[in-house]
Amino acid sequence: MNNMQLIANYVPGKSFFHRLHPSTKIIWVLGALLTVFFIKDPLIIFAFLVVVLVLIKASNTFATYRASLMLLLPIIFGLIFFQIVAPAFPKPWTPLARLGPFVLYNEGVYSALVLSLRIISVASFALLFIMTTYPGDLFTTMRMWGVPYEISFMVTTTIQLIPILQKEMNIILSAQRSRAMQASGFSALLPSIIPVFAGAIERVRQMSMTLESRAFGSSGKKTSIRQLKMGTLDYTLIILTIIALIGIFYLLWINQGFDRSQQMIFPAPAAIILFLGSIIGFFGILVLFARRIKN
Repeated sequence: MNNMQLIANYVPGKSFFHRLHPSTKIIWVLGALLTVFFIKDPLIIFAFLVVVLVLIKASNTFATYRASLMLLLPIIFGLIFFQIVAPAFPKPWTPLARLGPFVLYNEGVYSALVLSLRIISVASFALLFIMTTYPGDLFTTMRMWGVPYEISFMVTTTIQLIPILQKEMNIILSAQRSRAMQASGFSALLPSIIPVFAGAIERVRQMSMTLESRAFGSSGKKTSIRQLKMGTLDYTLIILTIIALIGIFYLLWINQGFDRSQQMIFPAPAAIILFLGSIIGFFGILVLFARRIKN
């Protein structure tokens, strides 16, 4: 708890994805998100997940990604559990096995895989963009697109909010430790929340004064100290992305989203392993969180 890895935070770097123009990354990531959202084949979604994991690893942001994804895992495991016993499919359902009062259904396993992989993939693509895009560059890009600067400021500030609060928490816990006070466990975490929110309110007040002193609400053309230019690689990737999206959505349309729920039959042991794994994973993550807070 004392040295928490920042989550959903920009990680400086010089990787291929870092060097791309934010416009290119936005179009590429949005295209990937839309594709993953409409695909119903877990194998294809898993392939997209592998691609984004390779990009995350290549951009040297895996540590931040792992810390961020840990917060999603309890939701993922809970989703898998409930989908297996109560599938998001119209009845009748095909039972595979019974564990006590729970009946495990084939449609539930299929739905659990599709939804869990879809959520992880969407979160991974979004985190890749956040971790490799400097907030100021995102603000400048949104202004280039004609987005009102008030909305651009709100978006970039919101993205930075979680890392800022996490840094404040680390500072407060370090201050408690330097005063020989308890700086671990729930008993130290709960009293630290008040100064964190007090500091956040003070930060907002200072920010509002700064914005007012710089005529934030005035009319006229706005300028930025950071100037971004798109290169040949950016234009090439955007064109290729658009062409690929047209082809992908055509295939999705003629193949009904690659829905294989009627053809894919899972063995009963696989359903049991996935069901028990979701329970063990859910409580295992909670225990891990408790240990991190305690230490």
